[in-house]
Amino acid sequence: MYNILIYGFILLIFPVTLFADENIFYKENTIYYNSDINQNGFDIVKNIHSKHKNITRVKLNSFGGYTDVAIVFANWIVNENLDVEVDKYCISSCANYLFLAGNHKYLSEKSFLGWHGGNIQLKNEALTPIDIHTILNFSNNCNSSLLSSLALITPIDKVIDECLFFKKIEVSMLITIYGQVKPAIFYRDRVPMWSYTAEALEYFGVKNIVLLDDVWIPEKIINGKLASYFELNEIKKQVTIDKFIAEYLNFKENKHSLMKTSW
Repeated sequence: MYNILIYGFILLIFPVTLFADENIFYKENTIYYNSDINQNGFDIVKNIHSKHKNITRVKLNSFGGYTDVAIVFANWIVNENLDVEVDKYCISSCANYLFLAGNHKYLSEKSFLGWHGGNIQLKNEALTPIDIHTILNFSNNCNSSLLSSLALITPIDKVIDECLFFKKIEVSMLITIYGQVKPAIFYRDRVPMWSYTAEALEYFGVKNIVLLDDVWIPEKIINGKLASYFELNEIKKQVTIDKFIAEYLNFKENKHSLMKTSW
């Protein structure tokens, strides 16, 4: 249901013509993947790869798709040591996993990356500083017991699969949820889809970004709608503030527990 809703949202902001000529094919040393992410598409990719051992790159145009397939697909890209290239757009599960999986990650001047969330979804949509640092602590070893304080609406095995993938590629899980952080001091309006500057991506641990045109200036206004871009300085400032608040609240909670014990 969630995937259907996000596709509906994307249809509103992107021209329908981008759906034209969806296909998956091989050319020279590259697999072209112009499709949503599903098991059939991934099977086609593996079949092409088995016949052409000179493949070094997967070139993407995708609005995303099934998260569980995307994580398996992304792990396969990592294991095969393939590069990825974003042609026009890579959104949702494509940005969350396939783009991040590439050994080298190629972007053209107008390549668009779009995030709207990952496998960690909470009943209370607004993430608190303690929630954020609970998730970051969980990401260190993917121990599900560390998430017991969170009201997750996603099956825990899906969350663990995502955690293990991010641990494998050494990228912060925060990249998939940062746009859902909505303290009043940061920004006012709900952001249904967002992106990052190249420097911000590097802050989250995204390595080996290659700018094919020496610059990356993706569109900010897409079909009349604003795509928010988070920059390095504001992210570092917000993470620092969240860390301070979380540590303070944890200190107060621990102090209160000690006082109760002493009684």
